[in-house]
This record gives sequence, structure tokens and C-alpha cells, in this order.
Amino acid sequence: MSSTQRPTADDVVGQIIKEMSERVDARRGAVRPRGVTVEEVMGWAASAGFVGAVHELQRQWISAPADELAAIAHRSWPAMRELDEAAIDEVTRPAVEALRSLPDTEGLRRAVSDLVVFHRP
Repeated sequence: MSSTQRPTADDVVGQIIKEMSERVDARRGAVRPRGVTVEEVMGWAASAGFVGAVHELQRQWISAPADELAAIAHRSWPAMRELDEAAIDEVTRPAVEALRSLPDTEGLRRAVSDLVVFHRP
């Protein structure tokens, strides 16, 4: 099991996108982080006789605010496709404004996710 990727605290662009994603999900009536936590999964596994170990995965890449602006314009996130144009404009406007206010230079982006590996003792 792997949790949803989340930006590190120092990934400004990632934090902007995270907030936008939360607005998209709120508008569609969805719950983040999709209703399942690592702790819940570990509990379910234990009740089925499994032992789990959590490993934090770190990812980093180079990107510019323009890359995210293009992803927003192209509706790259499937959840956005569930909204009409007015709703998309409403939930993306703060992110678009924030991204446009940043210098359009490439920078290091970082994110983490939790990978849970199970085994039977």
C-alpha cells in the first residue's frame, strides 16, 4: 500500500497545488486523503494476521511554475474533469494567481509518500 504523495513543507509550488487539490475535492464532495490512513491500513492488516513496516519514500524533481500552470490549463488531474468550467475557474483561480506571482524559474520540488510492506510473522 502506498499513500498519496504529499509535498514537503518547503515545496512552495507543491503546497499551492495541494491546496488547490483540496478545493477541487471539496467542490466534488470527495474526502482527502481519500478516507484511508496508514494507521487504518496497519490496523486492518494486524486484524488479518499481518505485520507491516512503513517506509517513507522521498521523491524530487525539477519543475517551474509554468509547468503547473500548463497542467491546470490542460485539466491534467482527473478529478478536475468532474467539474464544470465555472467550478474549475473558482477552485483553480487562487492557485493560478499564486503560481503566476512566483518567479518562473526551474526549482527543486520534493514530495514524500508512505509505503507499507506487509508480511505474515
